[in-house]
Amino acid sequence: MTSTAGDARSLTRTEALGPLLSRATGDDRWRQVEAELITGGKSNLTYLLRSPAGELILRRPPSGSVLATAHDMNREVRVQRALAPTAVPVPEVILYDDGDLLGVPCYVMAKVDGLVLRGSALPAGFAAAGAGRTALGHALADCLAELHAIDPAAVGLSDFGRPNGFVERQIRRWRAQWEASSDVPAPAVDELASRLAANIPAGPAAAIAHGDYRIDNCIVDASDPGRLAAVPRTLPSRCGLAGAQSSRKSPGRFPGRPA
Repeated sequence: MTSTAGDARSLTRTEALGPLLSRATGDDRWRQVEAELITGGKSNLTYLLRSPAGELILRRPPSGSVLATAHDMNREVRVQRALAPTAVPVPEVILYDDGDLLGVPCYVMAKVDGLVLRGSALPAGFAAAGAGRTALGHALADCLAELHAIDPAAVGLSDFGRPNGFVERQIRRWRAQWEASSDVPAPAVDELASRLAANIPAGPAAAIAHGDYRIDNCIVDASDPGRLAAVPRTLPSRCGLAGAQSSRKSPGRFPGRPA
């Protein structure tokens, strides 16, 4: 994704954003703000905001026609604010605007320092030994466990998502996707789908799950591979814990390990 300075200004309206940030932070230096697109995202647009006061991050939907459910800024903000007092590391939300500023909802959050690990190679000197990589794997698992352990009602998310029937909906969706995309008979797959639909387990209590939890969508502490600095902001959902565990995405390859 490429972006010019003009694109960034028009999509973030820095001349109007600056005064809002000044009021939200109590720091007039935010009136002198510039925006730069952070590439690599595949859904919403993420901008680095710079001013004499420091750096922040702005999130907004892409320009043009968008699916509201795929680019729900209010949903992201609600979950981040709900998780703020928990052990799950999330950036502080500084400002939320429901559309008056940009014509679409957007929000600004604190910038979290750390590493985003993409590709098959780790940064030079980071988790160079096996122990560091083991700690990184444990940190990912531990953070996910912390997320699953949160009682949605205790953080104000009792009405968030549709926890009942999650596994049933997943199986129904997978089967429909298979039937829509397959072009050759596959009796074994059809039989598997029927068996899954006929043997849906009773779900335990609802939990918070993340739809895109993977190593290259987290921020890792640059000085400690055993600590996550922030979890991904992509929309979490509320579902049965069994579904939460089974829907966790796994990266195609772990940095530092051959494919």
